[in-house]
Amino acid sequence: MKVAKQYTIEELNKMSVPAAKKNAIRLGIPRTPHPRQHEIDHPTCSNQGCTNPKAVNNWHWTSGQPEYKDVCVPCHRSLYKFGNQKFRKDYCENIDRRLGFVCTTTIPMLDGKPFVGMLDRDHIDGNPDNEPEDGSNFQTLCKCCHAYKTIKNKDYLTPGRKKIKMMKAAQKWFDELKAKIFFSVAK
Repeated sequence: MKVAKQYTIEELNKMSVPAAKKNAIRLGIPRTPHPRQHEIDHPTCSNQGCTNPKAVNNWHWTSGQPEYKDVCVPCHRSLYKFGNQKFRKDYCENIDRRLGFVCTTTIPMLDGKPFVGMLDRDHIDGNPDNEPEDGSNFQTLCKCCHAYKTIKNKDYLTPGRKKIKMMKAAQKWFDELKAKIFFSVAK
């Protein structure tokens, strides 16, 4: 019977965040509290001309130190304005009764702009694999209208969604198998 390796805090601190977390939990070591964002000096964004601090990606489980993204939050968000996000509107398109009723959701304003966290980009035909370059299969819906449309049209049963579910199920099976192998080797 093999015994799992006992790591010191110093060894855990040198590991990646996921590895340190997994091993610390296995060893019963509690998470080290991390400082608040404003209590430490963060490195500057790597984008030329940007002086914002880098975004914290994660806090290390045992050292409590931040793990940074390469860029700040605004620069990171700007990366997602490309591709199909350019077809996202700042209002629910169901105001034209395309779902059989008029949307009455009020999108709140945040810093003078509509809060896009209340809006989803929806595939009109429900298939996430159908992403034409001209954006003809996209519409912007509020969370309420998007949930209604998904249930009414059974978008969760489209071929693309089935493929995603199968991929997630396969990944879950692989992770469980990997865990079984890891723990059988650790014994």
